[in-house]
Amino acid sequence: MILEAFAPVLQTHWQPKQQPAIHILQAWLLKALATPLPPKRLAKIEHPTDWAPYVLQAEIELTASSPVLLFQGKTPTGDKLLRSLYEYCLSYEDWQYRRWLHGVQPADFSASTFEQG
Repeated sequence: MILEAFAPVLQTHWQPKQQPAIHILQAWLLKALATPLPPKRLAKIEHPTDWAPYVLQAEIELTASSPVLLFQGKTPTGDKLLRSLYEYCLSYEDWQYRRWLHGVQPADFSASTFEQG
């Protein structure tokens, strides 16, 4: 459910070399943790991913402030959730790289590609 809520955000905002997946995850978590939520009984839940902010606020906390942000699980489940989100980001970037690499030919890597200039 949480990955299902995060995946469209990552797909929309990810840009290689400009917006790494981890930075998108950080911004998404900050927004989810900072947004005040109505009580669950008053919330309008139309899709299972609508529960994501409630789960994130129940399982994850921000334990450090500027300039270093540190997210930590409140429970072992929260730790696993953070680890899963982090690994999903790495996996997504790896998949995008492999997809790009599949279309590249050896001739595309000329000596000028690697020159510092």
